[in-house]
Amino acid sequence: MDWKLRLNSDGSGAAEFKFINESLPTEDFKSAIERENKWIAKLYRMGAKAETGKEGGRDYVLYRVAFRDVSDLSDDDLIFSFVQNDRNCEFSLSPTEKARKNAWQALPIPFRLSVAMPGRIIDAGSGRRNGNVVTFDTSLADLLAGKTTVYVRSEMPIFLSRELGIILGILLFLLVGVIGALVLSRARRRKAAPLQVAPGPTRFCSYCGATVSLSARFCGHCGRPLEVA
Repeated sequence: MDWKLRLNSDGSGAAEFKFINESLPTEDFKSAIERENKWIAKLYRMGAKAETGKEGGRDYVLYRVAFRDVSDLSDDDLIFSFVQNDRNCEFSLSPTEKARKNAWQALPIPFRLSVAMPGRIIDAGSGRRNGNVVTFDTSLADLLAGKTTVYVRSEMPIFLSRELGIILGILLFLLVGVIGALVLSRARRRKAAPLQVAPGPTRFCSYCGATVSLSARFCGHCGRPLEVA
């Protein structure tokens, strides 16, 4: 048996469950294991897809399924658990009390579980770590008997939630709009500003007292000729 889990920080993810024919003398290995395993019927209800093939001359069946919460994979024999907080994510796979009592009946067939965790691995338990993937090699009998501890802990990855990302995007859009409006407003005011002309030398009309240009010959107010200075 070769199982693979890929977990997200919210406990969702995807899984691959490969069952390898170690000892069953049957031509239709897929029908045989599905007839004896009610858990596979649950995988089908979750939308699992199955494929068959050969590996090293042995038949195998591979089930691929996505899940919203890894605990949805739990059954009467195994409990899949995922816990997360602000700092850590923890995954564990443990047998039920019923499975422990009946573990003596389980075949000692090889069992491998690979778990891809979100974030950097902090504690790999009895597994081997490779990046953010931890692999456990044991037997089905030891797993059901509780002799193998499957536990992984990783750092909570730092990311922006979808909702927070949308809010920040809207705020950034509004900020850019406000800055653009201010720049455009200043440009328009500069363009519309009247040309300031420095006033030339002036004098006063001796008849009406109006201010006139020093070079004028007639008063623009009363029309009388101006005295030449």
